[in-house]
Amino acid sequence: MRGGFTWQQRLRAWYPWLQLLHFGPSLFTTLAFGVYVLLAARGAPPAGVLALLLAGQLATQFAISLFNDVWDLPHDRLTKPDKPLPAGLLSARTARNWGLAAAGAAYVLAAPLGPATLLCAAIGLGAGLLYDARLKRTAWSPLPFALGFGVLPLWAWAGVGRPWDATAWEAAGLMAWLVLALHLADTLPDLEDDRAAGLRGLAHRLGPTAALALCWGALGSGLLVALSLGWAQAANGLLLGGTVGLGAALLLAAMLLYRRRGAAALRPMAGLIEAAAVLTALGWLAAVSLPPPGA
Repeated sequence: MRGGFTWQQRLRAWYPWLQLLHFGPSLFTTLAFGVYVLLAARGAPPAGVLALLLAGQLATQFAISLFNDVWDLPHDRLTKPDKPLPAGLLSARTARNWGLAAAGAAYVLAAPLGPATLLCAAIGLGAGLLYDARLKRTAWSPLPFALGFGVLPLWAWAGVGRPWDATAWEAAGLMAWLVLALHLADTLPDLEDDRAAGLRGLAHRLGPTAALALCWGALGSGLLVALSLGWAQAANGLLLGGTVGLGAALLLAAMLLYRRRGAAALRPMAGLIEAAAVLTALGWLAAVSLPPPGA
């Protein structure tokens, strides 16, 4: 392409940054948060509020991702030398400086929406950084996930100026429980490499068989809790049934995939489990927030 770069060249240039920012998971979490915001606002909030919330969440995810790779650099040199920092494509200093900038931006973006929003942003960011720095290597590895994801509904409520009610707290508790399945599913594909790097999170301590059983059990019990809570709140039956049914179908598909392909299925299985956990949490909230047909 005369006078410039082809799109393939531009993509290659940006790819190390996309890896370092964990761009796919960061964007996915931000989009899930956006659904919480829309449901908390019972529609579209003011554009400025929505922009501040989404930008703040994305900055939070970027900060957590950048510091994760900075603090994992000694381990990645041994087990994942092709990642951007150990491969020398980007420097740890650059990643650290951008991580600090992203963390600062997260607080700046949350501050105009009030102290409750700022508190939620601090909990979300703090939980992620605590996981990166220490807890991913302990039996408490699911705790930062539970805090970081569980705070999302409360963050959305605070951001749109809605008081924390029973629905907000139930949504937070349900997400915090379902994320146990998400965390274990995300850990299982890299279990052996992580062990070689000295990580001793919950899944590593349990071993693959027990961790897999707990992963499936957490998702299955979460589906039952979602059904029970929805029933108690006289939720939209169509949405609730569809949510729990879809979650159960994804869980069954994950189990069958693993049964047929064994360890080779762990990564696609993790994707199914993660999708089921997030869709269950969001679908449950939609079912209890939206009126049934004809109401």
